[in-house]
Amino acid sequence: MENFLSLPEDKQKSIRDAALKVFGENGYKKASVKDIADEAGISKSMVFHYFGTKKSLYLYLVDYCSKVLTGPLTSIQKDLPRDYFERMKVATEKQMGVLRDEPFFLKFLNSMLSESDHEISEELQTYRDYAASFQSSYALDDIDFSKFKDDVDLKVVLRMMIWMAEGFSRNVALDSEEALDKYIGQFNEAVEMLRNNLYKEEYL
Repeated sequence: MENFLSLPEDKQKSIRDAALKVFGENGYKKASVKDIADEAGISKSMVFHYFGTKKSLYLYLVDYCSKVLTGPLTSIQKDLPRDYFERMKVATEKQMGVLRDEPFFLKFLNSMLSESDHEISEELQTYRDYAASFQSSYALDDIDFSKFKDDVDLKVVLRMMIWMAEGFSRNVALDSEEALDKYIGQFNEAVEMLRNNLYKEEYL
């Protein structure tokens, strides 16, 4: 890994994008190191030189995606709005903004969510547990719960938001600035619909 991290950033990105694309399109088992090397314009032996194994490369991508997606939210956590739905909008805009520079993230992440290969299942479960903990902390810590109707279960609301975000991400193509803005707009419309149904009338 040190050999890879010592490369210039543009070279790292080229190899990383190639791996994200190939794994995202084929899944872990069917993706080949040769295909990744060809996509990156380097030799297969250099991929092994940088990462050692296909598994190490895949887990590097998982860790990289996790840090890039959570980083913008962690950096502003002390200044987040206490309104639940406003906070969800902030998360969407920050994380979708990442995709402007990371065009192969989304397909990789969607593939990873359904990945079940036994070779990486234990490591992926650790990541999924961390992701769930982060989502819960981000979404629920220091929220003004008094705005919700009395019979609303916040954990159910959180699950709904996660399912909604995943559903949007699986069904939109973020291949342009316009598509990205459209995604954010449509997601925010859905957030407002939930707010109108789940908040007490005086907070609408």
